[in-house]
Amino acid sequence: MSGLCERRRIITVMKAKYAVQVLGLAVVYLAAAKLGLSLAFSVKQITSVWPPTGLALAALLLLGYRAWPGVFIGALVANWLTHEPAGVAAGIAVGNTLEAVTGVWLLRRVAGFQPGLERIRDVVALIGLAAVASTLVAASIGTLSLMAGGLLAGGNLGGAWLLWWFGDLAGDVLFAPFLLVWLRPERRLREHSWEALALLISTVAVAGVVFFWPLGSIYPLEYITFPFIIWGALRFTQLGVTTVSLAISVIAVLGTAGGRGPFAGVASIEERLVFILLYVILITVSGLLTAVTVSGREAARRRRHATRSGANSMTGPRSGSN
Repeated sequence: MSGLCERRRIITVMKAKYAVQVLGLAVVYLAAAKLGLSLAFSVKQITSVWPPTGLALAALLLLGYRAWPGVFIGALVANWLTHEPAGVAAGIAVGNTLEAVTGVWLLRRVAGFQPGLERIRDVVALIGLAAVASTLVAASIGTLSLMAGGLLAGGNLGGAWLLWWFGDLAGDVLFAPFLLVWLRPERRLREHSWEALALLISTVAVAGVVFFWPLGSIYPLEYITFPFIIWGALRFTQLGVTTVSLAISVIAVLGTAGGRGPFAGVASIEERLVFILLYVILITVSGLLTAVTVSGREAARRRRHATRSGANSMTGPRSGSN
């Protein structure tokens, strides 16, 4: 009897934990969606960067497929709050959920993905299978849902689909690596906390000059942010790159959307956003690949050191006499 009671107690605790995970994911997704919708300019349901895409992908990678109701609930409520018809909100929520599930399935089954992003194949899989491929699902279902609900004209379907896809792609590239890596913090950041703070402050300062001050609109200064990506990769590997690239990207998107920075001269805001998204994707992917190379060399050096130490202990000085 005591064993049965204990089993029931464990089941109850597990159910409560699952409910908390789903509810917590839904709340965080909703908050991220509200942030993303503030960056919608042409169609209020289509945003230039969609942070919930990266959040949902990271959450399902870490918590498993069973956390999908949190994505669906968060997406449904977020779209319902924009006063969309129930059918349109449900359709978009289904697309967002299937997008995350598809991305996790592709990463796990096709690529053998490891969330630490310590291999080049993991970075390539995250970009190719999740950011590029799985986001086709949400862009297609979402835009068709808007058109079916009368919120999107058929003549605007192609442009809306492209912007939706780019926004979800950027969400995966920028936010999924950041969340995956920050949940596995490296010791090196604690050892060099002052350098990390200096890196972040200088990155924000330089990116602010490039994308907000008039000087950035006159000269093509966008690539002077690259040294900070390299700094982050060399000194703090994946943790540094994801943090620096996210900081640069947020400043770049906000500045470009406001008509400032090197991309402000492009005619339409949609074209400006495409240029800026290509830019932030480029710096993020370049930084991640550099960080993987650096961390791989460090791991190889530690293995060689451990091997030599083990060999020395086996062949150390022996006591005794002839």
